[in-house]
Amino acid sequence: MSDIPGHVVERELRRAAGRRVLRTVFGGVPCVTRIITTGQVEAHRGDGVRSLVVNGFGAVTALGDDIGMTLEGYAVAARHLRDPGSPPRWTRAVDGGVTGDGFVYVSTRWVDGQPLHLAEEPFIEEQQRKITFSLLDLLVALHRVNVVYGDLKLANLVRRDDGGLALIDLDTLREVDGPSGRTVLRDRSPRWAAPEQLERSEIWMASDLWAAARIVRSIFGEEPPSEWVLPLAACRHPHPLKRPTAASLRAYLRGEGAGLLDHRGELVDREVVLRESTPWTSHAPGGERTDRGGEKTERVDDHAGVPTPDATERVDDAPVVGGGGRVAPPTVFPPAASGARV
Repeated sequence: MSDIPGHVVERELRRAAGRRVLRTVFGGVPCVTRIITTGQVEAHRGDGVRSLVVNGFGAVTALGDDIGMTLEGYAVAARHLRDPGSPPRWTRAVDGGVTGDGFVYVSTRWVDGQPLHLAEEPFIEEQQRKITFSLLDLLVALHRVNVVYGDLKLANLVRRDDGGLALIDLDTLREVDGPSGRTVLRDRSPRWAAPEQLERSEIWMASDLWAAARIVRSIFGEEPPSEWVLPLAACRHPHPLKRPTAASLRAYLRGEGAGLLDHRGELVDREVVLRESTPWTSHAPGGERTDRGGEKTERVDDHAGVPTPDATERVDDAPVVGGGGRVAPPTVFPPAASGARV
């Protein structure tokens, strides 16, 4: 195994093209250590790698595109997600550098618990609801600081002993310029990715909502509470800005009396959801491959030159009649019933 400065290697967790994943101990801290084997770099780059993934500052241009794209997510986490809380809501990088044989590595703190895709028994309703709201809490925390997760799926969510969730695998975190902002991410898991990810390698905050709705339905065995069906379907709208925000969806499902708001700050139209949202397609949540076991995230070729829609393009839901006149205002989601169980 590679010589990782300061680490004691306990075992190998996974080996795949371009990556080896180990369980190590660094300064008494159990870690997941990812070794990027797509290319070797000079040993003196190690301090820069560590500064980037632990403190969020540094340059990766000399390391090559593939390594740079992987390290960017850890740098975003270091700058914006400094306090994981207790119990932890997400992992954190505690070390990084260059191995003795010239490969870049990143070590994140091990999070105790079980990835959701490895659950052996169906969850009971109390557990399902706790998982749902813990997931939405995570997205609210990320989106509040303009961070998108980008590769949300069962295998990247660890269920802690208290029943809440923690995010692992930080490679795909990216910064965006608010709810209408977007950026390029060439990594995705096709079964969980939103259309804009599959077609244009774009991610928005709303891309996380597409995946979150899929996760919630999976947790409920594709049969969520009846009052949740349409709000979750709203997360499947083809246009990212017309999906509900994480904060609005969380409040609505909790029955806190607020209407369901999209990423433009407008009330979601039920009729538009019924007419335009992408139908659900069932799939088995197993068979995934990630660092703790699960579906491997794929990296696609650069989509340079592919036209993308204007993020501020006019999105008009109001139905049109005869000579172009407007009918009555759309039927929006009514305020959720107060006192809904959480």
